[in-house]
Amino acid sequence: MNSLIENLSELAQREGYNRTALDGVGIFKASETSSRIPMCYSQGIIIVAQGSKRVYLDQKAYDYNPDNYLVLALPLPAECETVVEPGKPLLSLMIDIEMNQLNELVRLFDEHCQGSCRGKQTESKPTGTSCPLGIGVPSIRGNTYMSDKIKQFIDYPV
Repeated sequence: MNSLIENLSELAQREGYNRTALDGVGIFKASETSSRIPMCYSQGIIIVAQGSKRVYLDQKAYDYNPDNYLVLALPLPAECETVVEPGKPLLSLMIDIEMNQLNELVRLFDEHCQGSCRGKQTESKPTGTSCPLGIGVPSIRGNTYMSDKIKQFIDYPV
């Protein structure tokens, strides 16, 4: 098991959304596969360490998993399904980002990738910036570093 999964497993004590000591950073845990259900996402970045999710938006499906992260440029009502393997719950790091910061990150992401970093979309590919979400390849080193820092913050004696 990699240290990102280990850290998130330790920080996610219960099913669903788990707050952390860092404002705007949480861990989501789901131990069972769920069928397509409506939900509302807030703007930010979701990095899946284990398991996978599929988001449906305007008759298109977007997969995000350990190979792809999800960037949401605005709050978004969508439908979502979760897929987990027995004994391996879905674990994801959820980072809320203020709009001005998110706009800059999305701009840099698009500049750097020029569209080639976008993840797998199960139907037709979005064009330009009309799509309110992006999917890209995560930096596991950076995500592990962040989860290590959250753990250190929690474990640090006051």
